[in-house]
Amino acid sequence: MEYKVGSYIRLSRNESYSNSDSIDNQIKLTDFYCEENKLEVIDKYIDNGYSGTTFDRPAFKQLLKDIDDEYDSLKHSNIMERLDVPLKNMMYDHIAYETSNKIKKSLRISKENGSFVGSSVIYGYRKDPNDSHKLVIDNEAANVVKEIFNMYLLGMTKSKIADELNKRGILTPALYKKLMVWVIQKLKKIINGIMK
Repeated sequence: MEYKVGSYIRLSRNESYSNSDSIDNQIKLTDFYCEENKLEVIDKYIDNGYSGTTFDRPAFKQLLKDIDDEYDSLKHSNIMERLDVPLKNMMYDHIAYETSNKIKKSLRISKENGSFVGSSVIYGYRKDPNDSHKLVIDNEAANVVKEIFNMYLLGMTKSKIADELNKRGILTPALYKKLMVWVIQKLKKIINGIMK
């Protein structure tokens, strides 16, 4: 999703004018950040020579006015209420982003540690009844998987393997889905080792 944003830049009179905090570099940094994060900059608000200890800054006031007039349908009685809207939106977006990253990292670490984190188990295994993050071999299904590989290695086509399994009445992995016959797609997943 692309958000529309206003870029606010400020430099105090008493701040040193090094390359890292000059107005030009701040503009470059905010432009780069917005481009990388797919943020559409509607306008730039620049207060050069104003202290951050006061809200009495022309560009800052214009930013708040634009938020009220163009982007926020609620009317707020004071400066803090107006600031509350964009700050909360930024905070909620950041929290959602951070939470998503933490979940992904946690799942990656769990996988690296050998924990099972999926919802459905590959045919031939089942969840350990004592630990749902571990898989154990399902001997009955594992024997069928071994037979499938043996037939495949002997040169049988997937179609012939499916016919053989159906002829022998061997239950399919998707029995719970009412799929009562073996099909090529399921054999392909088993042979290729794809979990589904």
